[in-house]
Amino acid sequence: MSTGYQWQLAEPLDETMLQLVGTEYIPYRTQRLGADGKQLFTFKALRPGETSIFFKYVREGEKDKPPEKEQTINISIK
Repeated sequence: MSTGYQWQLAEPLDETMLQLVGTEYIPYRTQRLGADGKQLFTFKALRPGETSIFFKYVREGEKDKPPEKEQTINISIK
């Protein structure tokens, strides 16, 4: 994310299944200029079932460009 890229939700969550509790960027411990880190998303399961979370890796302010990366996470809540 230090290069301006960050993970975002690409589509709204199924709010009957999951709730986004928060997101946090955690930089790696290094003195390197432009070093990256990780982004932690925390969700709350609301009921049993199956759903998916769709992420995109984009640079803030470049809304007309396609995402650099995309990721789909399939969730099974018991």
